[in-house]
Amino acid sequence: MVKKHGNFKTLAQDIARERVDILFNEAREAAHKPGQNEIFSRRYVFMARRLAMRIREPLPLQYRRACCKKCNEILIPGLTCRVRLQGTGKNAHVAVTCLHCGNITRYHTKRRSQAGGAREP
Repeated sequence: MVKKHGNFKTLAQDIARERVDILFNEAREAAHKPGQNEIFSRRYVFMARRLAMRIREPLPLQYRRACCKKCNEILIPGLTCRVRLQGTGKNAHVAVTCLHCGNITRYHTKRRSQAGGAREP
């Protein structure tokens, strides 16, 4: 009788996803503490990204946007990054600047009108 190894692959991927979650949570906690913990924070993000590459699965969007692609810094608004809303209409985007390396990442977005709905005649 031949065993199917498909279940082992999905089990390994589930374990890897859990570990990625754990590593990103540890990176956030380490970034909030002063001192040498920023080095640990970058290492945790690096290990999480590497683990996702190893299982050949992309990081979830929330984690991809939570780390700098250049220096592996966890991006926490006001602490390790600066977030700005730039442009109007179709050109509106969010610009996230890493305060460690200066890398700027832009994400397209739609600006909501401040009028709140109906126009007056």
